[in-house]
Amino acid sequence: ERGFSLVTVPGKTGLGWGEKSGNYLAHCEALRVARSMGADEALVMDDLGRPVSCAMGNLIVWLPGASYRLPITPARQSGARSGAVAGWLVKAGRVQEKDLTVRDLSKAVAMAVTNSRIGVMPVASLDGRELPDLSLPLELSDFYRKKLLRP
Repeated sequence: ERGFSLVTVPGKTGLGWGEKSGNYLAHCEALRVARSMGADEALVMDDLGRPVSCAMGNLIVWLPGASYRLPITPARQSGARSGAVAGWLVKAGRVQEKDLTVRDLSKAVAMAVTNSRIGVMPVASLDGRELPDLSLPLELSDFYRKKLLRP
């Protein structure tokens, strides 16, 4: 109901981040750090300081401007994991893959975290900054649920 709170965690993704190998130690550590800071999830950066993913899911970001209605998820080539929900949304034409920058995050009007357990979870805040529009991730969540649960 309230959306996730995200915090940017210190550290870098390093070798093997995002690989579905069964070794989620780095992911669990990022989540532990975020929760110790009072957040629900961690936003993880790559070695160049670009946003890659969340500790336990893919990141989706809505930016103002021409692409306002078509949100972005970091491209797999940037180190993001190949998430089932994010991949499905890309194939459905509802999300585009593209590299993101820290500056993009500062301009974001909405965000969501996706994984196969939570579906599409709206993000209410990043590093204490309230995001202005929960309706965009809620629309995407509704689209996903309707397509997933259709008879």
